[in-house]
Amino acid sequence: MLVAGTTGSGKSELLRTLVLGLAASSGPGELAFILVDFKGGATLAPLRVLPHVQLFISDLDAAAGERLLELLGNELRRREAFLARYAATDHRDYIRSRTPADPPLPKLVVLIDEFRVFAAELPDALERVVHIATVGRSLGIHLVLSTQRPAGTVSAPLRANIGSVIALRTIGEAESIDLIGSADASRLEAGTPGMAFVRRGGGAPVKFRARVNSRPSVPASLKAYGGNLGEVLFCETLGVAGPNLGPRDLEPSTALQPEDTEEELAVVVERIANSHAGAEPAQNPFSAALPEQLTAIGRAVLRQVPPDQGVIGLLDRPRLPQASALVFDPRTTSRLLVCGLPASGSERVPELLMHAISRGRFTLPTLLLDGNGTFTGLRGHPAVAGYFGPGDVWGINELLLQLGDLEAMGPVVLVVCGLGGWAQTLESSVFMHLEARLSAFARTATDLGNALVICGDRELGSSRAASLCETRWYFPRGAGPEILMGWPRMRKVPPLVGRGVQFGPTEPERGTEFQLLDSPASLPLPKERTPQTWPYSLRLPQLLSPSQLPPVPSTRTASGILADATDTDGAPALSVGLCGPDNRTFVWSPGQCGLILGHAGSGKATLLEHLAVLAAPETGHTVLLGPNDALPTRIEEFLQLHPQASRVLLSRADVRLAQASRSIEVLLGAGMQVVLSAEPGPRLLFELGLSSVVRDQRSFLVLDPLHGADADPSGFRLPPSTTSIKGRAMVLDRGTLRQIQCVNSLP
Repeated sequence: MLVAGTTGSGKSELLRTLVLGLAASSGPGELAFILVDFKGGATLAPLRVLPHVQLFISDLDAAAGERLLELLGNELRRREAFLARYAATDHRDYIRSRTPADPPLPKLVVLIDEFRVFAAELPDALERVVHIATVGRSLGIHLVLSTQRPAGTVSAPLRANIGSVIALRTIGEAESIDLIGSADASRLEAGTPGMAFVRRGGGAPVKFRARVNSRPSVPASLKAYGGNLGEVLFCETLGVAGPNLGPRDLEPSTALQPEDTEEELAVVVERIANSHAGAEPAQNPFSAALPEQLTAIGRAVLRQVPPDQGVIGLLDRPRLPQASALVFDPRTTSRLLVCGLPASGSERVPELLMHAISRGRFTLPTLLLDGNGTFTGLRGHPAVAGYFGPGDVWGINELLLQLGDLEAMGPVVLVVCGLGGWAQTLESSVFMHLEARLSAFARTATDLGNALVICGDRELGSSRAASLCETRWYFPRGAGPEILMGWPRMRKVPPLVGRGVQFGPTEPERGTEFQLLDSPASLPLPKERTPQTWPYSLRLPQLLSPSQLPPVPSTRTASGILADATDTDGAPALSVGLCGPDNRTFVWSPGQCGLILGHAGSGKATLLEHLAVLAAPETGHTVLLGPNDALPTRIEEFLQLHPQASRVLLSRADVRLAQASRSIEVLLGAGMQVVLSAEPGPRLLFELGLSSVVRDQRSFLVLDPLHGADADPSGFRLPPSTTSIKGRAMVLDRGTLRQIQCVNSLP
């Protein structure tokens, strides 16, 4: 049915009357409604409380319109399967043969007010509406389309499926002729709303008067005048049950106000609803739209998932009668891409995921790479085993070592945010190394029980690791055409914070709409402490004494610790301090000759004093030679003084280059390990005569470098540093430049 009429013709009242009349004469098991009101619900909202109304949509936009069409498409398929199951040819056949034991299948009336706007929002919707009108009639689905001006909106194929037309007052004769085949509708009086013509099929139009205000009757005022019509004898209101006898007031009654009309409409709606109170309504197959804000998850949804899984939002699957749970489970979602601009809701994802996987108990640690510094508030979060911000460049090097030995690291959730920020912070070679490690992590995540989550916006298009993610969440709020063109073709969703579209191997072609929780507050973390077995990534301390050094492990671990008492070439190894990722003891392996470089106050003397007491009996004694001690020139004389010496520590070799050069040559020739300290200089190795001896960068330990030139003798390329920490050192370990904290406090 098509209902058309210009503003003020009574179209809204006619639609109300139509719904109320049908609802009054049929129970909710026989008749159901979908009411679509573009005008903010002003016309049809008062009717939504009727038990017949299975779905009400107001403020229709492109997203809501597309969802409505999808709901109706699913209902067509459901009814076809339903009728086939009961061997019925059509809806009428099923009603005729239905027994009391069979479920009800009510007629469904879909009423769309302001259909012109609906068609404008979805230009491709007319074809789908035609399909619903063509197929739906036999399935018990009927359309009522209302518009002010049908020209240009109602296409020829749709007109062919319109059985009835109601034309209220139209603007011009052409429009009236188009609707009912005559110009009569254009001649209806503007001061008499509700006058209309109805035309069924090809029959002649019939004039009728629609009930005004959707009320059982309209109260009127009766006034009695005297003979000269100048004096009011009495004034009386004629109520809905009939006139009141006798004069009530000598003053004229006030005009009926709009709020009075709404009150009487509410009374009628309530009366109809009460009349069907004992009737069993049909099953509602339509799920409500997702809420604009989601403060908590309802129990009905939580019952759908195991108790140890965290629900972080709601999924809108129109084929189901209610929303389903949006769950993040690393066992089934090992690679997740999260794409959205700031303030789109994508910034909620990292913390929600942490709470989701830790809801019942702490199961997996999270390593958070925050390239833009957006999530500094999550540093120290109980579910975060390691946080890497823009200033934690050395922490990234530690992470690269961890990612190089994934089996030793154990299961972990790796959340990467702000790849563009990392590209600016890290050197190009380090960033390329990070990208390669992330790609390897993604490829092995499923087999090793890990999970990778990459969050960002524009920069994700060039990431190899991001391209490996099968599950993808897109948050379109704020995204312009230049961004959307790089995303997959997705369903239209409202531009709300936290509203997104999920893509995955089992999702529809255009994705599934979801709404994130507003906050992880409704997903409290367990009260017990996090497991100590997690692969933590901690910040280095600024003050370190020898008693704080943990025991050295028995094997080389993923963190790069050499646990053997000797280096690979037989020289004793040295426990000098702590290293990442979890502040384990770092064992320096300089070989036969080690150089500790650093400016005054960097901690050279303290470190040498610590090394002087390290030697175990089985590896020989250590001899510390200070700046004022005589340096050995003959090995025989030195061994007479120190018969069990195996290591010599030579302090400030740069203040007596000639003597130090001769002494180093003598000691190395005797097979001893020599560790010397000096302030950096461009010709230091040449002046000490070590250019041909020291060829391995592992032999260098650079203390507290503040400038790139501080590491020139070693050949290290150091990033600029703005802070000075005594004992903080750079050292090369297994091809990776690492930052360690050396002992800088002695008892």
